[in-house]
Amino acid sequence: MAISSRFTLPGFWHLALGYLRTSINTKIFKSTQTRAAEQSQEIASLKATKDVYDAQLAVFTNELLKTQVCILILIFVNIKSLTLYDELKEKQQQLLYAMISFQICKIFRIQTSIYNYFHNYQSALELERVETKFNQNLLIHDEVINEYTSQIGHEINAIKQFVRITHKRQENVKNTIKYMRNRLLENQTEMKQLKQTNMQLQNDVQIEQRQINSYRNQIETLNNEIHLSEKNEVIQTRIGDDQDNDRQNFIRQIIQEKDQYEQ
Repeated sequence: MAISSRFTLPGFWHLALGYLRTSINTKIFKSTQTRAAEQSQEIASLKATKDVYDAQLAVFTNELLKTQVCILILIFVNIKSLTLYDELKEKQQQLLYAMISFQICKIFRIQTSIYNYFHNYQSALELERVETKFNQNLLIHDEVINEYTSQIGHEINAIKQFVRITHKRQENVKNTIKYMRNRLLENQTEMKQLKQTNMQLQNDVQIEQRQINSYRNQIETLNNEIHLSEKNEVIQTRIGDDQDNDRQNFIRQIIQEKDQYEQ
């Protein structure tokens, strides 16, 4: 059975690199969020400072108006004391300088706030871009993880099936070996029995062979006796008719025994 090998070492390193990139993007995302929160706090602090400066500017403006009103009143009533006029004029100049300094500081603060706001806006755009990229990478890695998870599941199922088939084959091989061993024992037992039977047959054959040899010897002896008897009979026939019945019966008996041995 062929087991899938798509889940290879390069694929594993690719997946690990993806996780590393995701971790780095997560750190950048968290760092950007922290920075944005700090800048938001700074903007809130600048707004509070601006409100304080606006309140101070309102106080200075009110005092300047009061001073100008007093100066105008003194001019219109044609006051005789120029010292008070000079003091009021000097106080007016101080207020004007303070207002100008405050306006310059306010303009600088406003420019700083605008720069920070623009920087925060750029950071927010960058944060949104990073977040979008992070979400895209997260979706891609989720798809890759799901694909590898599904692939690993299929490969595990294939391995389980291969293990089941291998186990079944091992059981079949064990049963076959057991059957062959039993057959071998049976064949060995049968061979022993056949060897014993063969030995018995060989012994029987040897006994039969000895008996046959004995029969042959007896037949040869009988043949010799028959030949001798025939010769004697021929001799007796030549001499004359033999009236001895016992001798004739003996000759017939020898001939019958000869026929039996030959059979």
